[in-house]
Parts: sequence; structure tokens; C-alpha cells
Amino acid sequence: MKLSKALQGRRLLLRLYLFEAILFTALLTTFAAVGRYVVEPGMTTEIRRGLVWTGSEILDSTNEPARLERQLSRLNNGTDVTATLFAPEGRIVAGRAQDTSTPLDAALLARLSHQGSITLSPHSVAVGSVKDGQLSAFVIVSLRPHFPPLWNAALVYGIVLVLLGMGSIPLARWITRPLERLTTVTQAFGLGDLRARADTSRRDEVGDLARAFNTMADRVESLRWTEKELLANVSHELRTPLARIRVLLELAEDDVPNDAKRYLGDISDDLTELEQLLADVIATAKLDIAHASQQDPYPPLRLLPVSTSELLESIVGKFRRHNSGRIVTAQFASESTLLADRVMLTHAISNILDNAEKYSPPSQPIEIFIKVQDSSIAIIVRDCGVGIASDDLPNVFTPFFRADPSRTRRTGGVGLGLTLAKRLIEAHGGTIAIESHLGQGTEVTVRLPSNSNITT
Repeated sequence: MKLSKALQGRRLLLRLYLFEAILFTALLTTFAAVGRYVVEPGMTTEIRRGLVWTGSEILDSTNEPARLERQLSRLNNGTDVTATLFAPEGRIVAGRAQDTSTPLDAALLARLSHQGSITLSPHSVAVGSVKDGQLSAFVIVSLRPHFPPLWNAALVYGIVLVLLGMGSIPLARWITRPLERLTTVTQAFGLGDLRARADTSRRDEVGDLARAFNTMADRVESLRWTEKELLANVSHELRTPLARIRVLLELAEDDVPNDAKRYLGDISDDLTELEQLLADVIATAKLDIAHASQQDPYPPLRLLPVSTSELLESIVGKFRRHNSGRIVTAQFASESTLLADRVMLTHAISNILDNAEKYSPPSQPIEIFIKVQDSSIAIIVRDCGVGIASDDLPNVFTPFFRADPSRTRRTGGVGLGLTLAKRLIEAHGGTIAIESHLGQGTEVTVRLPSNSNITT
């Protein structure tokens, strides 16, 4: 593992170093090209003008030998400019001979007599003194260019590359260290340590990656915890009715046939509870699979005109039969019609009523009533139960979430009732909202679009 990390760090260091070396070389090449093709032509023109002016000043001093000698001595000994004065036949009159200050041939002398000055090289000019069309003298003025030796340039280039290499080492470590830590955390998470988290102290792209990983890890851990809770809840909920059925069957075997019939109702209720539990789990799984595969997350509906008062009377009647000791106050005076799937909507409202029954004391009533508005119909279920904490309200529609983690016969379930109710109501184009306070009760409002023009 350590060897692998070391090799990875060296590969990154090599890539960084090569990138910096190539970038440095490209910059040098660019500067050289700009100097050669952009800066140098303009500078050459200015240099030529300066050299021509210097040559003219020297020729103006030919009648004053002392002045001429001072000018040439100052130029040749104190500056990078050299000047040599020639007679027309090529004899040196003043100054010192240089490689670039050789006498001119006949063709160049003819051009000089005609033009007054000619360019011998980018850094050398000849300026003539012409009198009555005849060349009486000329001066060659040159500027010594400063080009460092090639080995000096190579040495500087090598030093820069070494410095770049030394600077790349801390840069590579600065990049690879957090990535190595993130790799270690990712591997630990992949091996089952769901609490492994990355360091998020950095405020750069690596820090953003670490925070994104932690967000993903939190989500995965939450899903795994939810899965474990689901398995525990389902196992408990399945075990309880199955145990009761087994006990009832054993009692029925010991009793005479006529007496055993009184156990059949209890067995039927337990089987119904098992069927409902499995139906909720299967329905939620199908909806989640459809949502994950980018399909329609809602179940298909068979929409027909439904009378709200008739629908709710049927739901409340069934609820009263299964909860004979519970007081239910129902107000359905307002007549309205919905375009809905009767079975699906019944299932959603029944889940809300069952939830209110589970978390309300037996002596407290449950209210259900309708409010009809211009474009919507509100079905409101209100109880005086234990209520829901404000921190839990945002999660009540999350699959398998239970505000009360206890698993009793009275508050059983796996946390799917409100989830399914929300999905079914949204499939009808409606919304569901919950208001609750601990110790004061809960109010659930289902709002569905009305269809006032439909008649049943």
C-alpha cells in the first residue's frame, strides 16, 4: 500500500514537473519570437537612426582634429559604439579598425555617395560626407551587440529547470496528501466502515470533493440504517400476527369444532393485517424502483367521478367497524365530486385515519371533515393525540420513518402509511400537509383539485 502511494506520488510529481518544464520552454520560445519578429525590427530602426546621427556628428568634427579625437576616444573607450573615419580610398583617418569597420568596396562607395548613408548590418551603418557630388570621407559606426554565450543560456535554463523540480515536490505533496486520505477513507467505506468520513477543512476543489463524498456517505449510511430498521420492523410485525395465529390454531385444535369458530375471526383479522403489511411493503418497493429507473413514480389510476361525501362515509364506516371503541366525528355536509381512483384514494385516506387512531388515546375523538373551495377540495383529519415533534415533521413522509420508535401492538407498522398516502394523493394532482404539536394532536390536510362540472 505504501509503495503504491509512493509510486502514485512520484508519477504526479513527474507529470507536474514535465508540465512546468514544457510551460517554461514555451514561454521562452514565445518571448524569443516576440523579440525577434516584433520588438527587434522597431529597435533596429531606432538603433540605425542613432548610429547615423552619431556618424553625422563625427563628420561635422573633421575640421576640428581635437574635437574629433575626443569624440572617437569617448565612443570607442566608454560606450558600446565604435566609430572609424575613412578617407575615400579606404585609408583609416581616425579611430581604430574593427572587424565590422573594413573599407567599403566600389559598389558600396557608389551607393554611399548617392544616398549619404547606408546600412551595413542591423548594428552597423556607414555615413558619408559628400561635397560637390564627391565623397570626401566616410565613417563606419557600429554597436557591439550583447549576446550571452550559449553555455551561459544553457546554464540558466538548467538552473531554472532544477528550481522548478524542487518547487514541484511540495506542490505534488500538497495535492496528493488530501487525495491519499480521501482514497483511504473511500476504501474503508467500501469495506463496510460506514462511519468513515473525509476531511473537509480545505476550501478548494479537493475540499468540495471531500464534502460531496461525505454527503454521499451520509445518504448511504442513512439508507443502510433505514434498511436495517425496515428488516427489524417487518420481522417484528410479521412475527406478532403469525404467533397469534399459531396460538389460535392450537386452541382451535383443542376445542370442539363449534367452539373453534370463535377463533376464526381473530385469525382472519391477523391474516388481513399480514396482507396489508406485505401490500404496503411491495407497493412502496415498486414505487421506489419506478422512481429510480426514471419511470413515472406514481401508480396507474383508474379515474372516475367520485362523490366525496359518499366516499368518506364509506371510509369512516369501515373505520368505525374496525375501531368500535373510537369516537369519530364526521362532517360531510358539503357535496362535491372528484375525478379519482376510488380504491387508491380510499387507501390513502384510510392510512391517515389509521395513523390518527394509533397515536391517539382511546378516549379522544378523531375528526374528519370537508372544506370545498373554488378550485380544490380539502379533506381534513384531526386528532388529539401525542403529536409529532417539530424536528420529525420534515421526515414523516420518508419511507420507513417512525416518529415513535417503539414497536407495540398499538403503534405497530413500518412507517409506510403516510408515504403511500402522499404518493397516492400526488398521483391525483393533490397535496398533503401536516401540522402538529407535541401533546396537542395532529391535523392532516389533503387538498385535491375539484371537478364541479362532473355529475355522478
